[in-house]
Amino acid sequence: MQRNLISMIRGLFAQGESATKTAASDKPNAQVAILSMPSWAGRRVRHQVQVIDRKPDSATVWSPEYVDVKETVWIEDAGRAVRCSVNEYVATGGGYRLHLSITGDSRRFKERIPCNSPGDLEWVEGLTRVRCPVRVTNETTDGVQLTLSRPAPEIRSVRLQYNGTTKTGTIRYCVQIGASYLVGVEFV
Repeated sequence: MQRNLISMIRGLFAQGESATKTAASDKPNAQVAILSMPSWAGRRVRHQVQVIDRKPDSATVWSPEYVDVKETVWIEDAGRAVRCSVNEYVATGGGYRLHLSITGDSRRFKERIPCNSPGDLEWVEGLTRVRCPVRVTNETTDGVQLTLSRPAPEIRSVRLQYNGTTKTGTIRYCVQIGASYLVGVEFV
């Protein structure tokens, strides 16, 4: 249902889409980050955004799709998360601009080590074991970030095989980026 709403909103703003893409690409050094917030089910909802402006006490981000924002959100990038409050939420031609105040200290995660390793992600659906090829894009001692060609399963427990090792973990997030999906797996 949310996907249908997003498609409808995109259709309404299709006329201004080229202007928004131009505005978003005006900053060639703009960072891509993840905007996350808690959902009613207790899981974090994550959206890919583009950081247009970042200062020590504020940030402006742009999203091509509607983000159901709460009062408190987190910007996750470069291995850290920063708690923010939403000051302003503006619909632009083909996207949305959010003006945020940084209200919390950075939470440092484990250092991410970039890699480009092929692997397989396995899970069980009913009585069937499903295997999906993945690419491990970075790793930490506690987990990995993967790229998949399909959405990650709702099933939380998965097994990952890469670099000659097999590890069990849980899916922490799944964000669509173009035709692929960025998935975080935390090892158990």
